[in-house]
Amino acid sequence: MKKCHYRVAIWYNLKQFTYCSAAHLNPEIFELLSDRGSLTDRFKQVMGVTPRLTRLNQGRQLASWKERQMLDIRPREWALVREIKMGKGEQNWLFARTIVPMQTLAGPARRIAFLNHAPIGKILFGRNGAARTSLEVQLTTQIPQTVAEMGIVTHFPLWQRCSIFRFSSGPLMVTELFLPDCPIYSGDNQQHCDFKKDKIDLISRSMNVASADSEQAKRDGLENKTVINNASENTLSKNSSSTQNTLHRNRTGPDYAA
Repeated sequence: MKKCHYRVAIWYNLKQFTYCSAAHLNPEIFELLSDRGSLTDRFKQVMGVTPRLTRLNQGRQLASWKERQMLDIRPREWALVREIKMGKGEQNWLFARTIVPMQTLAGPARRIAFLNHAPIGKILFGRNGAARTSLEVQLTTQIPQTVAEMGIVTHFPLWQRCSIFRFSSGPLMVTELFLPDCPIYSGDNQQHCDFKKDKIDLISRSMNVASADSEQAKRDGLENKTVINNASENTLSKNSSSTQNTLHRNRTGPDYAA
């Protein structure tokens, strides 16, 4: 089995993602991934149907290390964890995990505990809602345990988003994983999407170069924008022929190491 020849599992802020991906994704799909409003409403617009939401788990749990770091949760402090899936019929399009610290539940966010099968966007973007303070996007081959228990596997990287929202009582985090059956990966549904799985290679390379050059710019005291623009243009030019060869060899999608 071949190893993945580019890095995944690296989070990119919205500015980096916009610069590196806007030219390579179908506009509707790019807008879906970068949308700062209700993802349920955006699904309706892009897919043309109202997705069905099913609550998988909800209750007090201990957050992961990353979740604790992002939300400033102490190691043995409980949080409300809510996991849902969204899709159409037997197709699962999205898996979402919401982490709400206990102090956040003391305010308007306490309504999340009573959502049942309703989308969380009704609270986040409704009256007395929350402000989204950050949005990051990544490609990942890691499948959460709940998704694995659903029998879902993937042989190509999946898009994932992570958002921090803030109520007056405190923050919460929502992570959204676009599952393999989601139409954004389909090359057949040309009405809504002309995005091929193999294009992930070019996008990921561009994003990695932009991230590396941004760090180098900080070390050298240069402006990030100038360095990223120059480096990205050179990288896309150098990799254009090699990318075409890679796409030819991997028409059915590359193999990735576990």
